[in-house]
Amino acid sequence: MKKYDICTFGSITFDHFIQPEELQHIKNEHSESFVVEIGQKIKFKTVTKMVGGGSANSSVGFAKMGLKTACFGCIGDDENGHLIAHRLVKKKVCIDFIQVKKKALSSSSIIFMLQNGRRTVFNETTVAPSYNGLDINDLNTQAIYLGHISKSETNLFGKIIKWKTDDKILGWNPGKTQFQEGFDSFKNFFPIIDILILNYEEASLFTGIQSEKIWLENSGALTLWKNSNIVKIYDCRKIAKKFIDAGIKNLIITDGKNGAQAFSNEGEHIFAPLIDDDIKPLSTLGAGDSFSVGAVSAKIKNKSLSEMMLWGSLNSASVIKIFGAQEGLLSEKEILKQTKNIILKSKGA
Repeated sequence: MKKYDICTFGSITFDHFIQPEELQHIKNEHSESFVVEIGQKIKFKTVTKMVGGGSANSSVGFAKMGLKTACFGCIGDDENGHLIAHRLVKKKVCIDFIQVKKKALSSSSIIFMLQNGRRTVFNETTVAPSYNGLDINDLNTQAIYLGHISKSETNLFGKIIKWKTDDKILGWNPGKTQFQEGFDSFKNFFPIIDILILNYEEASLFTGIQSEKIWLENSGALTLWKNSNIVKIYDCRKIAKKFIDAGIKNLIITDGKNGAQAFSNEGEHIFAPLIDDDIKPLSTLGAGDSFSVGAVSAKIKNKSLSEMMLWGSLNSASVIKIFGAQEGLLSEKEILKQTKNIILKSKGA
């Protein structure tokens, strides 16, 4: 039986990236949008076509870290599905467990890219896996990374609870379906999670707790390195307490250009600002997946919470500088090399 360092579960899609022109840009205090006039012919350029989805993106990231990785999910028996399988194999990801639905189209997305790296995603889910016959204990894996799981896959949670032991690692980046089900629906699942990763909006939605921004110096967080541009962060302590009290061992809440906060059940509260103020994102797509890959990989390597934050920050910073969710992913060797530079800067600050 093959042994894996980590198995990833979640969505697998084929993504089409386009950059529309002649858009009306509307921005106010509460929202930002672009408007397309009905009946008009809008010019655009096709930027690229790529494999996407949380399970695919994370599996490629973990494989790049040198971990033996298997990807779980579902594709159609179509041209896009064949391309997805080919590209994952090329990235050294095991696809033996990916389900292929006959006479079905693979799930896909059309992603509208703005020139500042922001994007809007139009997604069509056409296929979803069934895990009724899966015995996770037969996988022989050290870790599992769980992304967004659709309603048809919810039996997976119970299977993972039976699989989890103290010597195995579980990382979770839940999605919209889980937030809709509500916090209390996962009271039996929270205690087995080693690392939960959410952005601020998701954490607030999941817990039902709204936070205000406070001065960084009043947050009580240990700041890993200096960043003069960040002076206020969300006060996530009440949100964190709800998760930690529910049994979460480590919680990371990201907030884009405003950095990320981490909390542990041992009382740690850590703030990681942006690695580099001068980074101009070419695309923010994949920033969340790459951060998760860095943080969970560090956990698998038995690193501290501070190092988990650093690995996640470095991986994410690398990805947003290059177009595509997978192109800028770092290897462990690259992470360790850059870690030395960050530590030197931190000591000299």
